[in-house]
Amino acid sequence: MSNVLEFAKRFANAGFYVFPLYDSRNGLQKPFGWAGNKPKDDVDPKKIIPCTRDVREIEKWPDRIQEGYNSTLAHFGVMGIGHVIFDLDNKDGKNGSAQFKQLREKFNIPEPQSVVKSKSGGGHPCCAKPEKLANHQLKTLSNVTTAGTKYEGVDLRGDGGMVLGPTCEGPIDSWEP
Repeated sequence: MSNVLEFAKRFANAGFYVFPLYDSRNGLQKPFGWAGNKPKDDVDPKKIIPCTRDVREIEKWPDRIQEGYNSTLAHFGVMGIGHVIFDLDNKDGKNGSAQFKQLREKFNIPEPQSVVKSKSGGGHPCCAKPEKLANHQLKTLSNVTTAGTKYEGVDLRGDGGMVLGPTCEGPIDSWEP
């Protein structure tokens, strides 16, 4: 759990909004309000844990998950708010990593601030939102299509999208499923 908190705080300090995920019989679950939305009035306020960049709030996650869900902190998510997060899938005949390389070269997309390797062998490159798009809301898209070209396996996680955060780090080639 300490790795979850430490990595979540690192992402928050880098300007990303993060939220906790807790364990349940059905796997990882998101708390009410995780995307910063207002849950229905009948939701127990103890269960509402919105995304945040406040490290002090992140430190409270284990207690809040225990109190609201009688569970434990299991992982964390990273929101696309104010950033551009790509989700590259290398599975089912798609090579999102190669497609993303082509997209970056064609549109002069800057080097990502970080890349989180994913289970599919792809990754989640995270970039700051370009200044000229600062006041524009970016949508979440699957198989990005731009300028007439479809980039299979390249998804965009915009302002309402999310990806799982990392809990370890190392050279990109050292990752194993």
